[in-house]
Amino acid sequence: MAGAPMGNNNAGKGRAIRDAFNRALKMHRPVDERDALDAVVKSVLAEAMDGNIIAAKEVFDRVEGKAVTTVDATVSMHEKSIEDLE
Repeated sequence: MAGAPMGNNNAGKGRAIRDAFNRALKMHRPVDERDALDAVVKSVLAEAMDGNIIAAKEVFDRVEGKAVTTVDATVSMHEKSIEDLE
């Protein structure tokens, strides 16, 4: 069986929000979509420059990529017989 199980709607969860943003961009686009997106980017960058940490994180994540989280784990395996568990 390839892909998600029947009835799995996980991929569509963000679709409504994405569609709403796309509709809003089309309604408020100054000349073309690129101008609207450039305006949003300039606004986020201005917020970041004014000290908005959330905006700054967004800029860094988009420019540098999201930070990699390293996990250090130690796993130990112990063999037990069924008699040991009783």
